[in-house]
Amino acid sequence: MRKIITFLVVGVVMFFILLAIDHSYVSMNKYINELSPAANMERLKIILLSLCLGIVFDWSNVIKLVKKKISIHYSLIFPFLVSLFLAMLPAFFIDIEPSFFTNIFMKLHVNIIFGILSGIILTRIFVKNES
Repeated sequence: MRKIITFLVVGVVMFFILLAIDHSYVSMNKYINELSPAANMERLKIILLSLCLGIVFDWSNVIKLVKKKISIHYSLIFPFLVSLFLAMLPAFFIDIEPSFFTNIFMKLHVNIIFGILSGIILTRIFVKNES
């Protein structure tokens, strides 16, 4: 019964995060059509929500963190910072001259993937190995 309740809570949290991402996406498109600089803040909000979604995806490690089974894995800090940087790159550097590199990272779905990856790595930094 406890597992069913856990899955239900995780599902509801994921639903509300996805709903917030959808709301921010609609707002971002509205600001883009109005040529407003607030579109960058909505894009940043989407990326931060995708980071939260990645944390929720790795819910079993979050439960271990709540139970205070904490151990820092320093080898995961660099990949976390790289993926977080790649996720947030377009939110801060919009006026870069277009090239192959910037065109890949200007796509929102790529930023969301890196945000989710950052959230998963973040939870794994602080959890003990069960080896």
